[in-house]
Amino acid sequence: MIAPVYDEGGVLSFFIGTQLKVDGEAQDVGTAKAKLADLTPQQLKVLEQMARGMRHADIAKSLGLSIKTIKMHRGALVHRLGVQTSTEAIRIAIEAGL
Repeated sequence: MIAPVYDEGGVLSFFIGTQLKVDGEAQDVGTAKAKLADLTPQQLKVLEQMARGMRHADIAKSLGLSIKTIKMHRGALVHRLGVQTSTEAIRIAIEAGL
């Protein structure tokens, strides 16, 4: 995962990259897309931005919502996808081509 990091003025400072060990088998695109179909449109928007490496504050600003609301959507989408972590939810989004 690669994410942009901005300074206080909103100017891109650098990118940060991480690697995650993913346990289990990858899902096919159809299965991943079917799981995403269970999300609300707002949850899908939040997940899409999470998959792009955006932080809660940046997602909130982008969608015109509070950080608390973004965290609520994140928790709900993790539950609806039947996973334990945001990382697993992001993996499904990526497998679905989001």
